[in-house]
Amino acid sequence: MSCSGPGGVDLGTDWDGAQAFALAEVGGELAVIGVNPKRGTAESLAVVPSQADDEDAVVPQLVHTADGRWIVSVPRTGGKPDRRYEIDKGEHTLTALGDGAALHGLYATRSRLVAVPSASGPLLVSDPEDGSTTRTVVLPDRLPLAAADRHSDTLCVGTDAGTYSVVDVVSGQVRPVPARVGDLEVSDLACTRGRPVLVGGKGADTSVPRIAMTSDDAATVVRIEGGRPEAVAVSGDTVAVALRSRAGIELVELDLGDGSETRRVGTELSGVDSLRRTATGWLLFSRDSVAVVRDQGTTVETIDLPGPLLRG
Repeated sequence: MSCSGPGGVDLGTDWDGAQAFALAEVGGELAVIGVNPKRGTAESLAVVPSQADDEDAVVPQLVHTADGRWIVSVPRTGGKPDRRYEIDKGEHTLTALGDGAALHGLYATRSRLVAVPSASGPLLVSDPEDGSTTRTVVLPDRLPLAAADRHSDTLCVGTDAGTYSVVDVVSGQVRPVPARVGDLEVSDLACTRGRPVLVGGKGADTSVPRIAMTSDDAATVVRIEGGRPEAVAVSGDTVAVALRSRAGIELVELDLGDGSETRRVGTELSGVDSLRRTATGWLLFSRDSVAVVRDQGTTVETIDLPGPLLRG
């Protein structure tokens, strides 16, 4: 069952079944997509209100807070503050939260939202309840890599200089991390238990890439020989890597404790934009579809999105 929303976008009704949300362009509108892995559906549930000063050249932000809220941040032209909304599953609508800083990135830790106005910082730490800025943290270099830990109030960051740090967003303390990456070019990171998980690939693609994971007191490093990581995430004691190789896109799971490979599942995706954990398993978002990798077995279901993905 569906109804027509703004711009003639067909809106679905499966709010209760949505385990994750995404943002996509549907019928020329910015729409909130609800993904139900159990039913194998992805449908437009709401259209984000459009304004004359929308900045279409900048991708909107979407974060899932530790207390279960989903917040959308829409960029505006001329560096004006983003417009923010909360996805209200109960009322089946978007609730306006007012304006926030113009953003390069938005991250959610256990009790804070962290806004990054530009790649050179600073970090603007706010209370998600009222949006008030509680702290500003200045970093020494540009910030191409960042990931939040939703189970602690830490943000793991990587700079253009190839250095890594863990930021306590409540106290403002910045702790340098002497990560032993050697000649590995780190392309992505995750953050768990107040420490970074760094991942990078080397060499030409092979049919079966080799993966080695090492850990010390500072960081965990995942080195891929013969493949390229497209996304990394951590859930509990599992590190998940969306891996591109000659075999295509695979999801590889590693044990965070000993680095052993526990599962490798192939998908039909041509690329991965983001990787998200749900109660059913992993969701791998690509431009036009999302692959559902369930916790049990190696069955993968690919769900078409109603429009091109903007943020998963």
